[in-house]
Amino acid sequence: MTTSGQADGDTSAVEKRNVNRMWVAAAAANVSDGLATTAMPLLVVSVSREPLALSTLNALWFLPWLLLGVVVGALMDRWDRRLAMVRAAAVRAVLVGLLAVAIAFGHGSLALLYPIVFVFGSAEIVYDIANRVLLPSLIPPGRLEVVNSWLVSTENVGQSFVGPLLAGVLFAVTESLPFAVIAVLLLVAAVAPWTIRGDFRPRPAEGAARPSIRREIAEGMRWLFAHRLLRHIAVMVGVLGFLGAGVLALLVLYARENLGLSSRMTGVFLAAGAVGGVLGSLVAPKVRQALGTGLALTLAVIVMGVATMGFAGTDQPVIAMVLFGVTGIGSLVWNIITLALRQALIPDEILGRVFTSYRLLAYGSVPLGATAAGLVATWTSLDTVFLLAGVLQLVLIAGYFRLLMVAGREYEATLRTDEAENASPPG
Repeated sequence: MTTSGQADGDTSAVEKRNVNRMWVAAAAANVSDGLATTAMPLLVVSVSREPLALSTLNALWFLPWLLLGVVVGALMDRWDRRLAMVRAAAVRAVLVGLLAVAIAFGHGSLALLYPIVFVFGSAEIVYDIANRVLLPSLIPPGRLEVVNSWLVSTENVGQSFVGPLLAGVLFAVTESLPFAVIAVLLLVAAVAPWTIRGDFRPRPAEGAARPSIRREIAEGMRWLFAHRLLRHIAVMVGVLGFLGAGVLALLVLYARENLGLSSRMTGVFLAAGAVGGVLGSLVAPKVRQALGTGLALTLAVIVMGVATMGFAGTDQPVIAMVLFGVTGIGSLVWNIITLALRQALIPDEILGRVFTSYRLLAYGSVPLGATAAGLVATWTSLDTVFLLAGVLQLVLIAGYFRLLMVAGREYEATLRTDEAENASPPG
């Protein structure tokens, strides 16, 4: 017979092992994404210096969120979330592997890149949502903020530091090399969750019939927009996604044209955002505890807005790198706090649907923002895009400040109630 202590020890060991495997998957997937988000724009710039060519790339990458996001969310409440991660990463690996071969043989055109990016982004939705909604099944709610901080820190380092640095170096060697490395890393991202044991298909309530996909999607949307705090944060995220997408879509062109950087140093510039991101991911839980949820989120947006405007005022690479690092701090503080908030407040049986309803606003605005920024930059200048994005972020937070403060206090009261219930001995 197993003792209680042994059972607790076994549970702790399994939890640690599963989290470690999720970390390996996160590290591989996010380094591959960092490589892709730098190597693909570098490939575009090697063909065309038009802002619209770059913004089209970014728009196509995120367009699947508008078309497929809520459907994928509903499917994540039906499918085994672990297997969904495995299959999505494998599809992405095959796609980018084929792109690497095409580039190596001199066929790497925009006509080939654009459709691959669209399918690549579609599979990314499945992987990303499955990853987010699988985690609460692996660890207790009280550890979500800490583990999320760890995983998001890994995400930021991979996407914004290691990936861009490698992309710049590898692209300088040969244009196909970063894409071959991406394919290998995505295979690792498929294998790691495959080794986690268990069935992670959500189960409907006993005796309940499974409704149609359309009805489940509507249920997720209704739940989100009925929740006062999440509803308003989702709207804010939609606006921030629109503005941020325009800035990020044009950063490679900004680095090459305004800062005069080579492809290798462009990777270094993009990696600077990760330095601030690491700091943001490490301090996010402490910032929320010290300032409260509402004030912490407000400060994060102010930091992002002011730093974004700073891009328009400099052509000095070091200053631009510092500014990008500062935006990384604000972005990661915002992301970690709001991620833990969603995971804690959304019931598991509808987590996938509500997550993608939320992200439909966050990422669905990205292709629109990227396209708008490309047009504004074409008609005016890159500096105009940065100034407008920064000012509008500050206007947004001024309008939502009071509501965030009130809603944040309600969320913290909910956390205290949950902690008290979890601390009480079972009756």
